[in-house]
Amino acid sequence: MCWLIMLGVSGYRGDPADLFRAHGLEAEVTHNPACDAMGATATRLAISDGHCACALYAGARQHAPADRARLASQYARKGWSQAKIDRALDARTAADQRQHDKRARANPFPDAVRDLVQHAGAVQLLAHDFNGSFDTPFEVTKRETVALADFLARDASFPEDTLLTIAL
Repeated sequence: MCWLIMLGVSGYRGDPADLFRAHGLEAEVTHNPACDAMGATATRLAISDGHCACALYAGARQHAPADRARLASQYARKGWSQAKIDRALDARTAADQRQHDKRARANPFPDAVRDLVQHAGAVQLLAHDFNGSFDTPFEVTKRETVALADFLARDASFPEDTLLTIAL
């Protein structure tokens, strides 16, 4: 199973695929019937890093903090003092946050979407966890509209099977 990110854009002067390629991403025309929800005039693209979109889709890697209670219990069974447990938990939390931040900075997708929205005015995104063909239809379960600043503030995450419209 793998993630598929599809994008729809109208009113962009030029080829939006070129913008994604400039960010090191692949953008190919998609014919998935679920993209019909984007409107007839939208240029519809499948976005990937050249293989799939798993590394790009923020919804697939939502930051989940470590289970501190479980870790504390494990450390206590080893006979660690409470002070040592607290230091270990704080270090684990900080390391997890650094990893999350590093992955977010390495992802070129949010910057590419930002650039496209700034030049087109609005962009639609749709992500789906698929198994099989890219052209297999699926149900769009929800529609949501967010401002570009809000999209970027939430690390470019958005729910799967939701048609997300991002506007300035």
